[in-house]
Amino acid sequence: MNEIVPWAEVLASLLIKHDLVRPSPRSGIEAVERYKLSIGIYCPELTTREREVCGLIAVGLSSEAIALTLSVSVNTVLTFRRRAYTKLSISSQNELMRILL
Repeated sequence: MNEIVPWAEVLASLLIKHDLVRPSPRSGIEAVERYKLSIGIYCPELTTREREVCGLIAVGLSSEAIALTLSVSVNTVLTFRRRAYTKLSISSQNELMRILL
């Protein structure tokens, strides 16, 4: 316990920050749907799964979290991401966000 006490303030601030940044489940779902629609309009060549992965990337999920959400492997997520980025002619999450915003 004595080892944790010095870190209590840091841990508390991280938990508070996480709670403030984390979207509510409902708003997160609505944002994903909005991003999927936007990316589909921007690049109709994307498959449904590629749009879904892009939408989840846009709301800030990691590849591991996306894999858990979609019940697929991380490698599958990375494949969908790579294919989508190729079709969109982009190479980063920042470029994806510029397209969507």
